[in-house]
Amino acid sequence: MSKRHQAIADQLSETFSKETVKKWERMVKCWNKDKSAPNPYAEPQCSTLQHPLTLECMLKMYLATTLQDVRLQFAKEEAVQAARGVLPKHKTTLTGFFFAAFEIEEQQYVLI
Repeated sequence: MSKRHQAIADQLSETFSKETVKKWERMVKCWNKDKSAPNPYAEPQCSTLQHPLTLECMLKMYLATTLQDVRLQFAKEEAVQAARGVLPKHKTTLTGFFFAAFEIEEQQYVLI
C-alpha cells in the first residue's frame, strides 16, 4: 500500500473504535486465508435481524420497493380503515390520488 493510501486508511480507521478496527482486521486476515469465510468486503444484507437498520439499508430497501408493493400496502391500509368503518371522505381515495399523480409524472417523462 502506498504511503498516501496508508494515510487515508489510517485517517478512516481513526473514526472507528479500536475494537471495531481490530475486529475488521481479523475478518480480513481470516478471509485472506480462507475465501469460504464471511467476506468482509461484501455489502451486508439489509435485515433488522442481522444488524441495526442503517440509512444505507433503508435506501436499498426503498430502491427495491416496486410500485406494486406500494399499491398493495395502500390497499391493506384502506382495508383496515374500511373494517373499522372509516370510509373515504372523497370519491377518490388516497391510493387513487397517489397513483393518478404517479401516472401524471410518468407521462411528463414520456413527453420530454
